[in-house]
Amino acid sequence: MSGPVSGTSTTNPFSGIFISSGRADIGTVTGNTIGSATSGSAITFSSSSTSTSEVYGIYFFPSQTVSIANNMVGGIDVTNTSTGAAIFYGLRAFTTSSVVNTFQNNTVGYEAAPINNNATSTSSRTIGLYCQSGTAQVTGNVVNNLKMVAGNTGTGSTSGMIGIWVDNTAATAGNNVSQNTVYALTNTNATAAVWVSGLHYNGSTTGTHTVGRNLIHSLSASNATATLNGIYNQAGAATFQNNMIRLGIDAAGSGVNTGLFINGINEIVGTNNFYFNSVYIGGSPTDGAGSTFAFNSAVTVNTRNYLNNIFYNARSNNGSTGKHYAIKVGGTTPNPAGLTSNNNDLFANGTGGFTGQFNATDQATVSDWRVATGQDAVSFGFNPQFINPAGTAATLDLHISAVNPTPIESAGATTTPQVTDDFDGQTRASLSPVDIGADAGNFILLDVVGPNITYTNIPNSICTTPATLSATITDGTGVDANPGTKPRLWFKKSTENNVLPATNTAADNGWKYVEATNASSPFSFTLNYSLLTSAVVAGDVIEYFVIAQDLVTPPNVGTNTAGYPAGFTPASVALEAGAFPVSNVKSFTILTDPVTVASLR
Repeated sequence: MSGPVSGTSTTNPFSGIFISSGRADIGTVTGNTIGSATSGSAITFSSSSTSTSEVYGIYFFPSQTVSIANNMVGGIDVTNTSTGAAIFYGLRAFTTSSVVNTFQNNTVGYEAAPINNNATSTSSRTIGLYCQSGTAQVTGNVVNNLKMVAGNTGTGSTSGMIGIWVDNTAATAGNNVSQNTVYALTNTNATAAVWVSGLHYNGSTTGTHTVGRNLIHSLSASNATATLNGIYNQAGAATFQNNMIRLGIDAAGSGVNTGLFINGINEIVGTNNFYFNSVYIGGSPTDGAGSTFAFNSAVTVNTRNYLNNIFYNARSNNGSTGKHYAIKVGGTTPNPAGLTSNNNDLFANGTGGFTGQFNATDQATVSDWRVATGQDAVSFGFNPQFINPAGTAATLDLHISAVNPTPIESAGATTTPQVTDDFDGQTRASLSPVDIGADAGNFILLDVVGPNITYTNIPNSICTTPATLSATITDGTGVDANPGTKPRLWFKKSTENNVLPATNTAADNGWKYVEATNASSPFSFTLNYSLLTSAVVAGDVIEYFVIAQDLVTPPNVGTNTAGYPAGFTPASVALEAGAFPVSNVKSFTILTDPVTVASLR
């Protein structure tokens, strides 16, 4: 089709299938083929108009529930030889918030039959699958080999290229965006700061919504100021779980080595959980200064949980001056409002690599990250042993090696809500204790992290008798419960010195400790106030933290909760002078006895 044709939405000049009224199931019995799955340029659309042309594989417009399933869209070339934009949608359902849009087992784009948008207008766009307004049931779809050249510098919802776009902030039922594969999306514009996003999510803040078990990889752009996003979360309240994302390497297995900006997961706004995701950023940029993040969140106050994720940034400068981070979170002081982050593998091992960025400051190591954020007490930074993170689109594999010892084995925490499966749909409980990342299994343990310590905080009290604390302490190789190295509770008055004293007695001012009174979890501690430099009285604030070590040699040490000075890592429960001053500790207050006033008659 060619000529001075144009039009948008319901006046579009070309749709393979267009339904403007009524109800329809499209392809649910027998799938439709729009274009070809095996031949390029099976359909060509060329406009010579100065106005915008929207081109559709399938477009459903009525305010009705719809099912679009088992369809194939490929081998389509779109262009505009004049100044008008060309906007291509592989599949689009534009309904209403009270209905359900089901997209299941569709394919948009093929290696042998790609989607090419050759229009040069900077308003041109390419969108593989667009679920608009209705509740999203988007499962089992494949969007791949979308290519465009336009220098569209739009960001977020105006991005030039989006693989799957879920846009339903008023949806009344739960979204399920799962088991989709998005890969080989490319913008070849050499001069513009274009955006390419694999999965764009803009959801409701009410209801239960899941984005899980999606595979996103091999996105690319040619300009050093471009941005690639694996998952872009614009807004909403959802749980993102068991997703696998590989960026910085293209479909051929070659590094995307322009120094562009990359976000494996980019959380802009939302009240979200990110559980058990596996993200790898690779490549060796030779120019530019683009920073890259396996996980990048700008949220500062909303409730948000980041647990059991692998955020691995292996990108390494080879001429670029960019910085490459495992994680970035919002906030300005330790323990930002609403944030819970722990049991993550935060690994950045390339030239220009950092564990994280917090409050505009680079944090080189996991220890530095803990001090700055007050989070990730039992997170670590080691190679998770992905099988083939740098492979081609056909050989890429972010599962965990079954032969190489891995630190993610049994290193996770129970989440709320619970995630019962993994990327492959396997039941996590039927495998080893909780593994970090999207792939669960019975792996070979490499113990690199100290014991996991949890307890209920000691409450404020009027009692001046020593308080007690019970702590659940666990470790993959066992907790050292031998006298002298068994778990300790360190404590002091807030007015005493934040130092290690010469002796663990009342004769010296500083932190004191008691060992657990038993030899198995839960471990019990009773504070010994006689070790303090003065008697405990009403108004005193008692600070404390718990520390334990495991049974490997040398031991790994876990703490809940204390921040050590930058660069310090404890070697045992017997802390050295260099461990102090500590920060971000727990505390409780000795309250004043209430005054009883006799009633007057």
